Amino acid sequence: MPALQLAPLARQRTISEEITERLVLAIASGEQPPGARITEAQIAEAMNVSRAPAREALLNLAARGVLVPVGARGLHVIPVSDDDAANIREVRLGLEGIAVEKVMAASWDVPGLLDPLERIIKDMHGLANGGDMLALAQCDVRFHRTIMELSDNPLLLRMWDDFSAQLLIQFCRDWHRHSDKIGEVELHLRLLDLLRSGDCTAIQETLRDHFSGE
Repeated sequence: MPALQLAPLARQRTISEEITERLVLAIASGEQPPGARITEAQIAEAMNVSRAPAREALLNLAARGVLVPVGARGLHVIPVSDDDAANIREVRLGLEGIAVEKVMAASWDVPGLLDPLERIIKDMHGLANGGDMLALAQCDVRFHRTIMELSDNPLLLRMWDDFSAQLLIQFCRDWHRHSDKIGEVELHLRLLDLLRSGDCTAIQETLRDHFSGE
């Protein structure tokens, strides 16, 4: 039997995925603060959608640790304690510690491999003097996710994406807290320089310092 010659279908995002993203942005920006109760009815009315995709989005965020049930009162935005933030950093260090070494090795054989990271840092520089912390946080997430993509390890990327919503929320809070935003951008440039240098020990130490300062 001849092989089927089928072009891949362009995947469109579902309504539930759209709702999920908008809820994450609302939480990251502070529009929905820690402890805020979010219900299917609220989402359905505010976004003019049915309750089914709203329920699916809420369950998705609960499974990803962004929302938490509180008794019989539905789902609430989870407060992130210092211990929670430390746990997130610990997992990130494990994942990115593997990824940076793989990217570092690949960059010697693939000219221009690290160029996307340089472009993201330029975007971050452009945002650092403004007041849009959410945009900065999104750039920050994009920078670190790009490292995971360039590692060419699908499992690392899937593990990263599993808690990407928590990362965006945490990054946004961190950027609000940082007084020297240009300095924080320069830390990303330091990571890029180390990726180009091939110094595995130095980049692992810099990652630890970078995460501990967030």
